[in-house]
Amino acid sequence: MSHTHWSIFYHIVWTTKGRAPLITPIIEPSLLRAIRLKSNELHAPIHALNCVSDHIHVAVTIPPTIAISDWLKHVKGYSSHAINEGRAPNADLFRWQRGGGIRSFGEKNLSFVRDYID
Repeated sequence: MSHTHWSIFYHIVWTTKGRAPLITPIIEPSLLRAIRLKSNELHAPIHALNCVSDHIHVAVTIPPTIAISDWLKHVKGYSSHAINEGRAPNADLFRWQRGGGIRSFGEKNLSFVRDYID
């Protein structure tokens, strides 16, 4: 088989530590940028990304060469590090709750999931 086709869509949700309202309008752009950057580095295109003060929603295609749990670990780690970098030593750290919710969906539902996340 010379070519392999894959099309795997996920709707992933994860929360801030203790569901604290840590995602403020000040850090939101940097946080979303960090999530997109890391996901792109992992060759996992993001189709939709949005947040509220205590959680994130992402629609993403993750290649079968990457475990979903690894994608989540890398994206959460990179994004929290990006937000905490340069903070004052006594400032509260931005932290994510462990785990997350993951649902797969078909390509036919991509526009619905995209609209929901937006």
